[in-house]
Amino acid sequence: MPDNSSPEIDLYKQKQELEIARLKSQIQKLTTENRLLERQLSEKKCDSNRDRTESIQKPELNNQFLQTVLEQMPGGVIIAEAPSGKCLFTNNFLAKIFRREITPTNIFA
Repeated sequence: MPDNSSPEIDLYKQKQELEIARLKSQIQKLTTENRLLERQLSEKKCDSNRDRTESIQKPELNNQFLQTVLEQMPGGVIIAEAPSGKCLFTNNFLAKIFRREITPTNIFA
């Protein structure tokens, strides 16, 4: 059987083996980076869901925020219950409009 081995073929095989080793190393590095990015994305999703859940679980903070915003509005605000018409909230600007102190109990008096 003839020996198909020659210096050129051996050199070619070595280059191919080196290229395969380099590509395997690059694949391993990219796989590691991909796992890290997936973990970071997963953590961000968890944080986002946790923030949303905490916001839902703390309605008093949402109500306090809404009340602060309504009190600071540069216009009169009245919030009434439907269908009874019972006044639930007025802001301070409403007092300036009517030139008297306004409370939910005396708003329509």
